[in-house]
Amino acid sequence: RTPAPNTVSEIDGTVLLHQDVDTAGISYLTLYFSLADMPAEELSRISILAHLMGDVATENYDVAALHAETNEKLGRLNIFPQIHAGRRKAESFVTVNVAVLENRKPDAVRLLDEILNRSVFTDEAYILNLIRQDRINTEQAIMMSGNAYAARHAAAALSPAGVMNEAMLGIGFTRVL
Repeated sequence: RTPAPNTVSEIDGTVLLHQDVDTAGISYLTLYFSLADMPAEELSRISILAHLMGDVATENYDVAALHAETNEKLGRLNIFPQIHAGRRKAESFVTVNVAVLENRKPDAVRLLDEILNRSVFTDEAYILNLIRQDRINTEQAIMMSGNAYAARHAAAALSPAGVMNEAMLGIGFTRVL
């Protein structure tokens, strides 16, 4: 199997990697927002923020309208924390994954701009409810996969990647929830 041909370019100081692959009319976009300047103790809060993106109102959409629009226009939208770890270095990111039909690219750009730049975090009761739901889901995941959470917690003592992983996805994240 031959690797996909890559084109690397730069737009306003941001590296863009384009892979020219036949995807049957579906465009896949992955954005990485570096958290390199974020103190480790803030990573859990950023993780919560990433979980809320796309599930809160924006300046131009209430929650129901935003969900309807993203469900109609996008095949997939995921926003989540992620760690990229090498042997000597670990980096944390908020990652945005989008899958969209080629003819819906303008809609995807508009919706991403709306969600990433115009989300409104003023409905405290609604946001608290979302966070409580995340906490319940995380507690259930711990019960189902406690060994993985314990290993993640132990790994936090061994490497910078372990610290980031614990803060963004582990028991440390649950404590902040």
